Amino acid sequence: MAKSLIVDFARKLGYDLTGRRELEKDQLQEIETPNSQRHWRPALISCSVFTVFILLILTLVLASFYRSPYYRELAQCRIQIQAVGDALGRYAIKNDAYPEKLTDLVPDYISKERLHCPNDNSSPDTVSFEYTRLSLDAPDKAILLRCHHHKIKKSKFPGVVLHYSKDGTVGLTPIKEK
Repeated sequence: MAKSLIVDFARKLGYDLTGRRELEKDQLQEIETPNSQRHWRPALISCSVFTVFILLILTLVLASFYRSPYYRELAQCRIQIQAVGDALGRYAIKNDAYPEKLTDLVPDYISKERLHCPNDNSSPDTVSFEYTRLSLDAPDKAILLRCHHHKIKKSKFPGVVLHYSKDGTVGLTPIKEK
């Protein structure tokens, strides 16, 4: 008797004997996606594929752009000037002043090879960077190092100057024609 009461009560609530709830047709229609939303799926998929395709092309273009010898040497010089600038900072912390000349950093703070720009055609033993000795209380944006060895072919600017500021940032300034 108790079992039949439970079965009747469950059927009234919409459950079959397995414990799953039976849904009526009108309830099923509410759950289904309306037709207006079904038309957006192909458009969203095609937009996603198009976006991935554009990003792939952009990645390939930028990768080939930075593989050129000019930009490779510019990136290498940027690494060199950052290393020299960091060595200047370490020297200034230890000695409470910047060195008189860049060769004072060798060999304790940096190797001699790091003082030469990869784009400089002169002897590897020469110092390629232009150094300006600053006082410790100079502004953070004051420029310590410059490199003038980067000429751009077929550009509206004849070249660029890499510079290292006291605050530790490396910047790039185009040289304007005179």
